Amino acid sequence: MNFQRIAVKNFLRVSQVDLEVRAPVVLFTGPNESGKSTMLDAIRYAVAGHLPRVSLKKDVGATMSQSAKTGSIEVVLDDVSYK
Repeated sequence: MNFQRIAVKNFLRVSQVDLEVRAPVVLFTGPNESGKSTMLDAIRYAVAGHLPRVSLKKDVGATMSQSAKTGSIEVVLDDVSYK
């Protein structure tokens, strides 16, 4: 599987990321509480519909940033879009 694009808007700590992937490996780095694990959760949710870390919230709607009215996740793998 090759990632081509990862776009996340208003999901937990991530307000907006739109990343065109051009390498076979993607690394998320940054300080604590910067959204690294949130990006992994967003990818898992788009591709597999699974939110292991977020399941404690018991409501997928609770994953949207508090001030946001809408949110979205899109992951493109091998020319297939997962939303």
